[in-house]
Amino acid sequence: MITVRDMATNDEIWTPLEAVWPLLPHLPKEAIIWEMCPGAGKLVKYLRHEGWIVINKKIDSLVQLPYQPFNIIVTNPPWSKKHLFIQRCVELQKPFGLLLPVRTLGVARCQNWLTTCDFLFLRKRVDFTGGGAPYEACIWVTKGLLNGRVVFEKEIGT
Repeated sequence: MITVRDMATNDEIWTPLEAVWPLLPHLPKEAIIWEMCPGAGKLVKYLRHEGWIVINKKIDSLVQLPYQPFNIIVTNPPWSKKHLFIQRCVELQKPFGLLLPVRTLGVARCQNWLTTCDFLFLRKRVDFTGGGAPYEACIWVTKGLLNGRVVFEKEIGT
């Protein structure tokens, strides 16, 4: 099992399904999604299972683009490089969703790139370790998906 200490030193932490669900209603069904940091492919599998076309070629996504056309970026980037991924997505001028810790909002080198972004706050902390004790509050930092809004995920059925 992955521990919280492992998470602090390891950028390869896979995306749990419960962190993805809140973003799905905001993604156009006709979107071709580029998953910039596919890792083991969990996020790719979730999105494909829900009907999206997903590009997941393992490249240096901070400097390269996939050969296939895409119109939206959805990824859980390495948090140690979050400022670089926010910058890259803003510069590409495509709609995007980045799963990041809420504390990103307080990071000075991220703030310059967040001024035109929208935010989808998750209702619960995300359990990245699978141990039942989630410690990290997360947010989807987006552009072009939430129509200039700050959204707080609601309880299902409310």
